[in-house]
Amino acid sequence: MRKAADNSGGTVVQNSSFGNNAPKIIYGFNNALRYKRFDLNVYFYGEAGRKVTSSYWEDWIDTNQNSQNLSHYVFDSFSSENQGSKNPSILAGSRGNGDYYLKSLYFIRCGNITLGYNVPVKKNWGISNLRVYADVNNPFVITNWTGLDPETDTGTYSYPNVTSYSLGLNITF
Repeated sequence: MRKAADNSGGTVVQNSSFGNNAPKIIYGFNNALRYKRFDLNVYFYGEAGRKVTSSYWEDWIDTNQNSQNLSHYVFDSFSSENQGSKNPSILAGSRGNGDYYLKSLYFIRCGNITLGYNVPVKKNWGISNLRVYADVNNPFVITNWTGLDPETDTGTYSYPNVTSYSLGLNITF
């Protein structure tokens, strides 16, 4: 149950759910393609229908962050002169209660792409198989999230998933 003051000084009681932190849908897709000596593997995954409280946004709009620059959002905050703003009024150190920081979240992330080539080998090399490949992990994400990373970033001090690249060689003797 939430209580909030209305414009006439009365109290409004709101007894409703604002959503769930657990996603409604979790999905994944893996594909393996082969053509002659080439192979391509692609993996996607994601989630949808999740509600998260973004302390990232709370920290950016809070004007009591002594060691940080203020976000441009604070200049478009609710005030008597700016009543059409979507951002809450500025009160140092007071983030208040409410659903302003509650954000809907969905994403689909490309988890991995691997491209390989099976090199033809000669019998006198002593090798039965030689495969060369290039691999990238976390190359991109499609999301409505405005923070750094929808999987790790609901707070200011979170670190996003990194993108990594590698080259490899598989040799079978």
